[in-house]
Amino acid sequence: MQIPKFIKNIKKYFMYEGSATPTTQDDLQAYMKNEHETLECLVDGLWQPETEYQEGHIVRSPNMAAGFIAVAKNAGYSATNEPDWNTNAREVIDGSITWIKKKQDSGVGSWEASKEYKVNDTVQLANNSAVFLLCTTSGISAVSEPAVTSQSSVTDGSVTWKVVAYNKVAVLNSAELIEGKNIPDCWKSNESVAVGTIRFLSDPAYAGYYLKCVQAGTTGSNEPTNVDSGGLLYRWNS
Repeated sequence: MQIPKFIKNIKKYFMYEGSATPTTQDDLQAYMKNEHETLECLVDGLWQPETEYQEGHIVRSPNMAAGFIAVAKNAGYSATNEPDWNTNAREVIDGSITWIKKKQDSGVGSWEASKEYKVNDTVQLANNSAVFLLCTTSGISAVSEPAVTSQSSVTDGSVTWKVVAYNKVAVLNSAELIEGKNIPDCWKSNESVAVGTIRFLSDPAYAGYYLKCVQAGTTGSNEPTNVDSGGLLYRWNS
């Protein structure tokens, strides 16, 4: 779909008959066409009823939890009525389509060699996709991707990274498997936490985000799911 240049200066399109430069029929049609095509482009990113979607298509809706998107798991047609996006299930059935809810824009990019990184930048490694790295000391990365052999930090050129797991199991090296619950700052069941405590979730949908405690208490037996922003979900560089 070709995105049109939106007409912002509309004065010439609303000049009445009798003025020095009255709006012509051609002018009015051009304005209406531009308005419709611009609106069509904007709506293309929103969920629509009885619409064909392809696998991987991304939609948004004001009825979704803040910061979420839905990705089509398969090709098909949406239903007549919009599905309930706020169900606890990660997958939502909609007509003949199954949507996967995801937290958008995690801020996690791929690691790059000889690149300047700043504090709070986050990257994912090609050789270890089970973890991502959070920059705690700015600098220039090395020419080769760092190997993650520590549960706490990694030195990469002049950059220091904090190691954060967001998968249930993180492979730190060939001889060691670390379960997500045992990695520092990851969510733990039945844990007493104080206000301000930060915990990462194991769900890949929340890579690059964290939960921050605003009311002291004890966590439950199961990790929370379908977490919306709601003032509780943050990004490191937000």
